[in-house]
Amino acid sequence: MLGIPEEEWGRFTGFLVEKVQPRSAGDTAGLRGGRWPTMWGGNEILLGGDIITEANGIRITEHDQALDVVRRLKVGARIDLVYLRNGNRITASVVLPERPLIAEEMEIHMRRQ
Repeated sequence: MLGIPEEEWGRFTGFLVEKVQPRSAGDTAGLRGGRWPTMWGGNEILLGGDIITEANGIRITEHDQALDVVRRLKVGARIDLVYLRNGNRITASVVLPERPLIAEEMEIHMRRQ
């Protein structure tokens, strides 16, 4: 379901991409989100998306690691990614634009005015 051959699971831990916002850095890098809603551990997740395995040379093996990488990013900085799609390794490099507001954030912003 994740697009990784079973014998390769140990090598390909990473961060599953569920959604990619239009015009975001992920969109610019070519990342694809999932499209198959699935229950996993009592939570609904979207399977079928890319799996980020490295960011700026750091192997992503745990959720907290991925969050640490994201927290250190600044607008205008370059990020080099390695991700898997259908078991194939893909590399991308993108300069981080200012993140666009997503629909939910726009609604909150509009209610405050």
